[in-house]
Amino acid sequence: MKKQKSSAAQKRLEKKNQKWQEKYGVAFTDCLSKRETTNKGKKKKVNYSKKFNFLLKESKKSFVAFFILGLFVAVVGLAPAIGWQNMIDDLTLSKFESILFWAGIICLFTILTRVLSHISNDLINGAYHNMSHKLRVLMANKVSGVQVGKFDSTSTGEILNRIDDSGQDYSSAIVTVISYIPLLLGNIMYIGYAVYINLWLGLILVGIGFLDFIVTKIYNDKFHKRNMKRGYLIGDKLTSRYTELIRGIRDVKALKATDYLLGEVNKTSEHYRNSSINKTATFQKSRTIKTIISSTLILAFCALGIVFMEEGAVSVGAFIVLIMYRRQIFEFFENLGELSSAKVGLELSSERMYEILNDKDYPKETFGKRKLKNPQGKVEFKKVGFCYKEENPLFKNLSFKIEPNECVAFVGESGQGKSTIMNLITKFYTAQSGSILIDDINLNQISEQSLRDNISVVPQSPYIFNISLKENILLAKPTATQEEIEDACKKAYIHDFIQTLPNKYNTIVGEGGVMLSGGQKQRLAIARAFLKPSRILLFDEATSAIDNKSQAKILKIIQNLRKDHTVIIVAHRLSTIKDCDKIFVVNDHKIEAVGTHKELMETSEIYNKLYQQED
Repeated sequence: MKKQKSSAAQKRLEKKNQKWQEKYGVAFTDCLSKRETTNKGKKKKVNYSKKFNFLLKESKKSFVAFFILGLFVAVVGLAPAIGWQNMIDDLTLSKFESILFWAGIICLFTILTRVLSHISNDLINGAYHNMSHKLRVLMANKVSGVQVGKFDSTSTGEILNRIDDSGQDYSSAIVTVISYIPLLLGNIMYIGYAVYINLWLGLILVGIGFLDFIVTKIYNDKFHKRNMKRGYLIGDKLTSRYTELIRGIRDVKALKATDYLLGEVNKTSEHYRNSSINKTATFQKSRTIKTIISSTLILAFCALGIVFMEEGAVSVGAFIVLIMYRRQIFEFFENLGELSSAKVGLELSSERMYEILNDKDYPKETFGKRKLKNPQGKVEFKKVGFCYKEENPLFKNLSFKIEPNECVAFVGESGQGKSTIMNLITKFYTAQSGSILIDDINLNQISEQSLRDNISVVPQSPYIFNISLKENILLAKPTATQEEIEDACKKAYIHDFIQTLPNKYNTIVGEGGVMLSGGQKQRLAIARAFLKPSRILLFDEATSAIDNKSQAKILKIIQNLRKDHTVIIVAHRLSTIKDCDKIFVVNDHKIEAVGTHKELMETSEIYNKLYQQED
């Protein structure tokens, strides 16, 4: 029987998943909390918000000051209510001489409450923005140190949303929790005052507020968290769609893919709309239920109040004050409900942020502490194993050696792992087995600064930042002089082009270097490599977009670099690496042959075939 029940429940869950996929683009189970998706008792729920307690300590002074002011506001905030009660009672008794006194009390304490609230709000607002700022910086720092491979499987939209939205949501939830504590104390004082005026009328108002809280609690437990999580997931997708459309706009237009991508944006936006409509509808439904309950009970409250006034148990002023300040009594329970909502937001935003900050979901790059003293530029792979997916290893026992001041090249068909070798040398990827040595020191033992200082990379598609040409080049060596910059650019055959631009080296080149051609981007990247004083230079198809005349000149310069550098080249055009000291032929994900161009043409059938195909 249990199995049948389990099977039926599973079918219902699958049906709900399908329905959510069609309507929102995400599965229902993806929006459940981790506690809901694991068996109770087997896995303890993690309190992710505790991971960020250090932020509370940093804002401790602001929170303490806010709390003290909040308590004072809660105490003096009751004075206007007492003033109104006495003024109305005196008015009904024609005691006009005291009305002005009570009006003055109301005015004075209302102004005092407002001023103190203004000061306390400035304190809490500053703490909110300070926490948001620190979380953005903290997550940006973490992301910058994450292993490059993580970005291959994670959308840009997801990361951007987590950095921006989650930090703000966490800060907002913390501020809500802290700011509502003195509010609750103030509400309690109003409740005490209402009960003091009349026990039964006070209890009716308390009962109305309590029922309001129960409805809010049911809504939060059943809908709020999964609605928030669903909104996050769809928002991640939508941001990714926008990013792809904008950053790839040229390829989009060239491929006539505008309609397709706009269709994807439209579909994801529809999912977001459906989710938002559902979220608002469920929230409004809970508010409608609360309104019906409270309005009905307020009617009973008024009827009972009339009876008490007729019997003289309650004065007119006291009854009117209860009506006027009933919101403050209801707010006690509403604020409890807001705290419940804030708790949900705190848990979810903390979880999303912690997934970025912990090393399991977003593994960070790990480095040693050793420095490369008097680097020589020797590189060696010893039985290196690497895979992108466990079931499909790329390298199993990759071994080779590159001596200092050698100019070597890796050639082979696409997909053999030539660029991956470059990424392993730079530690963008980490080998799962074996060892990679730089000057006979294990790569994992070398400090990040020492490794980055001694390796320069010129990728096939270099990223050019939306800053000036000069600033782009200075990224390689911030202390470089104008003379050094121009010398590097002359070597890369891009100086003459820069001189034709209106602002020359101060020209802004657009996001991704959109104002530059593919060849100009490569030459700019080569200039950066020439400027940076590195012992090892890596060129990954670095001249593929450069015209033959410029390529020949740059290759000659690269060949001359071996006097002071170890030069490693990945190339498909074999004519560009004929003068290399050593050429590694990569086939079947291993080193098939090694030798000079002349030797390989005579001894390697694979190299000969590749060369003949190019010719």
